[in-house]
Amino acid sequence: MSKNPNQLTLEQQEKVKKNLLWVSIFSIIMLFAGITSGYIVSKGSDFWVDIKVPNQFLISTVFILISSLAIYGASRFIKLKKEKLATPLIGFALIIGLGFGYFQYQGFMTMSANGNAARGGIINVDGKYGDFYNLFYNNKEISFDGYTYFYQGQELDADLKSRMNVFCTELFNVSNKKEQPISNYGIFMLKYKNEPVLHLNNRLEINNFSLSPEQKMRLKRFTQSIVSGSGDFVMVGKYGEDFTINYANKPVTYKNRKFYQGEKEFSAYLINQLNKAQNKTGSFVFAFVVVHGLHWLAGIITLLVLFINALKRKYTQENHIGLKIGSIYWHFLGILWVYLYTFLIFYR
Repeated sequence: MSKNPNQLTLEQQEKVKKNLLWVSIFSIIMLFAGITSGYIVSKGSDFWVDIKVPNQFLISTVFILISSLAIYGASRFIKLKKEKLATPLIGFALIIGLGFGYFQYQGFMTMSANGNAARGGIINVDGKYGDFYNLFYNNKEISFDGYTYFYQGQELDADLKSRMNVFCTELFNVSNKKEQPISNYGIFMLKYKNEPVLHLNNRLEINNFSLSPEQKMRLKRFTQSIVSGSGDFVMVGKYGEDFTINYANKPVTYKNRKFYQGEKEFSAYLINQLNKAQNKTGSFVFAFVVVHGLHWLAGIITLLVLFINALKRKYTQENHIGLKIGSIYWHFLGILWVYLYTFLIFYR
């Protein structure tokens, strides 16, 4: 049988596939260049939350680098005609690659749990302690300085704080349309704009009326704030340690429940803008992780195909185009993530 003159040689096939791959890689680079440019512009022109990058992102970075090394090793073994050694390395790269995805997910869930969700405010507008609701214990008010709760001038001890959190969890359940008993109601007391909130027939009332939907929503945010320890902010943690805020690329300080830039206290206008501001950091990190995750998923499928082909001994020293193309794509994903991780660390 004569050779089809239209059939491409192995070298030509490799060149065509590599060209297609480089076009795809260039498109991905341009996509992430656009996202990072948007990140930089937004950070320099508005309110911006500086956060700690979750440790899971570091672990995932190590995982994808190890996976990339494993694929490199597999390619070397194929070139040395040691196909049997290449197969387990490809399988190992696949497993470690899946681990990368797992820790990426865990990292983003940690961010969300700390208040940095894909979309959310910066300031706890409806749940600030004292704006709408206050707590009382034995008819004496529990006060709050933005970080710490006090009772009769003393910081709440562990036992009283624990009981307050249990009480607020039960309040949250009632605010979430669940009529139920609340233990210690009367010992702990709730007021809304200085009006006592009564708990009768397993529901909350103000002046003989059940809480309105708006009052329930505010109570939900109020109790969430206490239990999560987020205080005046949506983010969880202590200001200055776990997160900070910038405005137009300049740091914002927070003292005695007031905001300052330098020594100048925020104007009413800036406070109003901050109250309305969204936490764009969480949105951009979500974009980074999800968009990279979609390309990672394509990479996992590629590794799976490479592993199956390796089991079938399809790759030889003379012909391993598929392994070359798959390796380049997986190495690129690793380099891309290292860039994104470094960007988040040094430009957060």
